[in-house]
Amino acid sequence: LMVMYYYDAYGDTSLFRYGDSCANFVADSILPLDTEYPLYNLVHCFVTAFVSGALAEYGEFRGDDFLIERAESLGIRAKNFAEENPDTALGMEIWAMSPGTVIWGILRSYFSHHSDELNDWISEYIDIYVPDMAEPATTFDPYIWDNAWNVWYANGYRALAGFTGDSSWFAKYINLVNYLLAQDTDMDGGIPASAAHGDTMDMSWITTYLVFMGIEGVWDSLYSYDVGASKLFFIDDSMPFHTADDTLHLVFSVANFGNDSVPDVNITITCENDTIFESADSFPIGYSHCETLSWSPDTAGTLKILLDVHSDCDYFPDDDTISMSIFITPIRAVSGHLIGFSGDTTCGKIEFYTMFDSTAPYATIETDSIHRTFYASLPEITYRLRIEPEFPNPVIWRDSVNISAISGDWNILLPAPDILLVQDDGGDYGEYFSAPMESIGVKFSIWNRERGELTSDIVAPFQMKTILWFTGDVETSTLTSDDKNFLADFIDGGGKLILTGQYIAEDISGSDFWNDYISADVCGSGEATYLHDIWGIHKIVATAGNGSALNQVSIDWMVPPDDAEIWIVKNLLETDTNVVAFGRNFYGSGKILFSSLGFEGIGKIGVSTLQETRKELFQKFVEWFDTAAISDENLEKMPQNISISAFPNPFNDRCLIAIRSGENIGTMEILDIRGNLVYRQNRDGTRTNFVWKPDENTSSGIFFIRVNCRENNAFSKIIYLK
Repeated sequence: LMVMYYYDAYGDTSLFRYGDSCANFVADSILPLDTEYPLYNLVHCFVTAFVSGALAEYGEFRGDDFLIERAESLGIRAKNFAEENPDTALGMEIWAMSPGTVIWGILRSYFSHHSDELNDWISEYIDIYVPDMAEPATTFDPYIWDNAWNVWYANGYRALAGFTGDSSWFAKYINLVNYLLAQDTDMDGGIPASAAHGDTMDMSWITTYLVFMGIEGVWDSLYSYDVGASKLFFIDDSMPFHTADDTLHLVFSVANFGNDSVPDVNITITCENDTIFESADSFPIGYSHCETLSWSPDTAGTLKILLDVHSDCDYFPDDDTISMSIFITPIRAVSGHLIGFSGDTTCGKIEFYTMFDSTAPYATIETDSIHRTFYASLPEITYRLRIEPEFPNPVIWRDSVNISAISGDWNILLPAPDILLVQDDGGDYGEYFSAPMESIGVKFSIWNRERGELTSDIVAPFQMKTILWFTGDVETSTLTSDDKNFLADFIDGGGKLILTGQYIAEDISGSDFWNDYISADVCGSGEATYLHDIWGIHKIVATAGNGSALNQVSIDWMVPPDDAEIWIVKNLLETDTNVVAFGRNFYGSGKILFSSLGFEGIGKIGVSTLQETRKELFQKFVEWFDTAAISDENLEKMPQNISISAFPNPFNDRCLIAIRSGENIGTMEILDIRGNLVYRQNRDGTRTNFVWKPDENTSSGIFFIRVNCRENNAFSKIIYLK
């Protein structure tokens, strides 16, 4: 194409041999359209269509029948692929191309010889699958090139107008060219690759795209008087949902698209017929105006925003309006009680986590101390709840709680606890023990030893009859005489004890409790960055790195009794004389697992999968104590990797979703921001690809892809811009 343009401009034939060489090279380079990678196939289809159109034009220019025939052959390949995969080839953008590339290419290469088939093909494919344009990006992403995609859409519509004589295609073409030209707000002759990139990121390649595929066709067709709207979008991304009275920021842009000044231009922005902005101005040649408004909606639901630019002398009103929709999430007042496992109401705290942020709660509420009632006003979305009630009720999580479905008194029933955590460390390391218990689904309650001594009544509700007792950095009086007497009775009665702390052995070795239940010889103590868990599959246990309390300075090395099951050792070559943790099973009575390593010190150095996390170690302990006492749904297996990718994202018409999993995929669901099921599909196998196209009643907004496998599930966020 460059050789043709160069000859038209200068009459110079010196580049013909170069053009012939390029044409013959691409004519002989056939890209595969059936690889195992769907995105590669899509790129190859777009390139094949581009090449077919370029070869057709160059073949006609040079009078080369071989190039014309090869162009038609390539056009048929691209056309067949598009017909087999219309959701992607005619509905998605990728790389620097869009479905406009396919349209332009096969029009030039194939339909120029089969014009009788064109109208049916437009009705069956283009009218159904091809969007009007790529929606402008609202956040910076160096790999989103919506302006490049829209140049190709414009070029495709220009070709359709030329082949069909239908002026509506030309109007679409003109609108897109005007929209793209309006992005040169600093009037320097360049535009960026994306509407979100700004004037400081103008790029020569996208500007050249616009010249030879956009402006070239309108040099002589600009209206004298033509003002219009070019942009309308929100830039509020700090929260993925909005409620009434939130302050939102609406960006709009208007421009003079004609070749003369336009007086008395009225700009109006309305929301459901209520005016939220209006102004009047004169637009000189080349004028464009971009402004950001602060606006607070006063009602919930799906709201339509309309930007209208009007002048009595405007020759081309088709580009005068832009509209968009935004969903304002309703607020619901809820109240209720926490019902303990005994059937009585209890006090406590509830944390509400959204699906967009699992690290910090969106809201936290507490029951009042008199009526034990909680009250909250919350956006009607889906939450994950962390409930921390009074002792002895356990800390629990509740998934997928849809606030919009709650009516009347909301009573949250609490189960009986499984394990009792005894915090006897002065209050420093509770989170290091509670977090992994929560992550493996074990229901636990915490007893702070400072509250008083343990009794059999306190331990009675715990279903697994298990205590995890940790002493942290306490060096003396790690266990009092009363503590040791209680634990002896507890084990004799069938109880199961995990006892962990770096100074316990030094403090209580030689006592009756030590001799009867732990019965190990202490050989020495010190520090060690790496230890070895040899129970089951060998794993490395690090005492530093990410997640470690970095407090392990006096780990004891022990020789356990002959009946012990050795868990953690210092040296793999001496697994019976430098033991750090071991278990004993008093058949007919209880079990004890003792560790001179404080579990709060476990961390992870680097990303090696050979290192054991605290969560993995705790899961082993729970399984060893009583695998039958906790159901599979609570005691989750180690997660398999689940990968979810969506392209494009954000999208305005449809997106390609690819799922890869380490286990068999069960169902794939798409949920809206309120947790309502929008789409569901049963899948089979560990790999799947599909295209989701929201129906016309689906509003713009945030959606979630949820993949449900037998053992695990995973979420991924997608954004639909209508």
